[in-house]
Amino acid sequence: MTPQERIEELRRQIDKLEREIKKEERTYIFGQRFLLDNETEYILAQVDFDKVVLISLKDGNRYTDVLDVEDSLMITEEEFKIICGNSYGQFKLIE
Repeated sequence: MTPQERIEELRRQIDKLEREIKKEERTYIFGQRFLLDNETEYILAQVDFDKVVLISLKDGNRYTDVLDVEDSLMITEEEFKIICGNSYGQFKLIE
């Protein structure tokens, strides 16, 4: 195997591992519901193309400002942390 062929093989292996890692990452999608402190229910709402926000189902208010996300069908953990503001650990997904 030539050095160039070895480099290409290693790149393919790296790409495969990166895809596996992404599969394991927690992602969210608009429409999912969450409980804040086990009492107030929120829905992760898409308010425009790839713009999402948590909205209270009790009073209709937004929890934080709208956030532009890369893909509203696959909201990353980092994006969700921003959406939750300082209360990230207090939101529990209703499954």
